[in-house]
Amino acid sequence: MNIKFLKYFCLLPSAFRRRQGYGGQVCLPWLSSSRLSFLKYFCLLPSAFCLLLLSGCEWTTGGGMTVGDENVTAYDFSGTYKASDGGVLVRKPGTSGTTTNTTYTTNSVGGEVLATGDGSSTAFAGALAHPTTLLKGTLTIVVGGYRCSDPGTASAGTVALTISPSDGTTGTINLNTGAWVLNFASPIASGTQLIAAYQYVSSSSVVTSNQGNHGNPIYSFVLYQQGNNVQIIDDCASKYEGNIGSSSVSNSMVQLYVTGYSQGYNVTIAGTLNAASYTMTATFIEDGGYDADISGLRQ
Repeated sequence: MNIKFLKYFCLLPSAFRRRQGYGGQVCLPWLSSSRLSFLKYFCLLPSAFCLLLLSGCEWTTGGGMTVGDENVTAYDFSGTYKASDGGVLVRKPGTSGTTTNTTYTTNSVGGEVLATGDGSSTAFAGALAHPTTLLKGTLTIVVGGYRCSDPGTASAGTVALTISPSDGTTGTINLNTGAWVLNFASPIASGTQLIAAYQYVSSSSVVTSNQGNHGNPIYSFVLYQQGNNVQIIDDCASKYEGNIGSSSVSNSMVQLYVTGYSQGYNVTIAGTLNAASYTMTATFIEDGGYDADISGLRQ
């Protein structure tokens, strides 16, 4: 629209009042009464046109929110969105919030005292100090001149120990629980220790985040909605602004599109908001084509 044209067009009525006659009548001798009647209505047209034009304008507040926009969604999606599993909200595509990495280590034990003879006892029983994942074939129990060993013929369950010397002494080891039993042919001398040596496997787990963005991981979004305009602030204090679509993708879903700057990268977030479950499903796109998944549930 040419603003200068509108300005002068709206001032047209004053052009026909350059000369005033008695009683404020327009003194234009060349006008007949019929022409004057037409002119009266014609002079009102610019004002009516200006009002009609202005009523169709869309005004914007200083905060960037649209006023007078008739395409306003019927849903209010304002709130805090987090991953349902409690992990990172912005995560690597197709992954859960975390990954558990387990490391296994083989440990050696020597000189573990299982029991001590009293000069009268022949039966002894107990459990190893580190029973979990006892490695087959590694256990040896030394009692004075006796040597009791796991033959390594099984990987689980109870195994008969090989006893040397063979004088009727028997023994077993449970590879699952570390429970052992020894029955000697004669009493073990007082003060004689039953000493074990063996190997076992220990494990340690490290849980790491499957964050899908650069910088610090993002665990939550706070969404503010006014009409079709939205603002999102994440828990790293990054801000994204944009809008939600005026037309539904389906019965209760609307499109979401916001842009912002996060930890050194320009970011676009595009996806949908679902009013039936109040969930956010979107893609977090950083400059350079790096993208991640967002699957958030309003808290």
